Amino acid sequence: MAKAKDTKALLLKTAMELIWAHNYGSVSVDDICRAAGAQKGSFYHFFSSKQDLAKAAMEHLWTELQPQLDHIFSAQTPGLERLRNYAQFSYQAQEQEKRKLGFVTGCPFTTIGSERCSEGDGLTGTSWEILLRFKKYFTLAIRDACEERAIELDNYTDAANEIFIHYLGCNAAARLSGSLEPMKDLYEKWCAILGTMSKKRRKDAA
Repeated sequence: MAKAKDTKALLLKTAMELIWAHNYGSVSVDDICRAAGAQKGSFYHFFSSKQDLAKAAMEHLWTELQPQLDHIFSAQTPGLERLRNYAQFSYQAQEQEKRKLGFVTGCPFTTIGSERCSEGDGLTGTSWEILLRFKKYFTLAIRDACEERAIELDNYTDAANEIFIHYLGCNAAARLSGSLEPMKDLYEKWCAILGTMSKKRRKDAA
């Protein structure tokens, strides 16, 4: 039983690594089985198709990331500090992947979801649903920053949306350009966005 669980976990991990590093269309079931050292029969014992595996792999990656996010975005940490800590974590994680693979990987959920958006196979929906879970961390951090009076905003959800979109855009730009430059100084950029929205609030109030 333990061996079966290990094989499934290895297939999930391997699939995510290959698809993220290359793309969904270019990675075959044979490629995944070969890299995982698993038999094709084992693959079809756990998954009905590559699409089924890819969805499960994204959920598996999210499950692995969540404890880190819960720690970084702990409610015990001031809201703006959470954003700063995540910005640093995100850059360092991308830097580590670049050293390991030789190129910038960007956000796995955005990469896979964008590739499959015209295919109607459900992968884009899965990617977006996971990203919305991730967005909640930003939303709560900015909400708490407002309650702590670190910033003044009329609508913290609008601010979270702006920063979330900015973050996804920076990940995409980093992967497309092959450079981590777009991922630098994320916290300072987010503070500028929040500052602009706060100034607009004061201007409208006046």
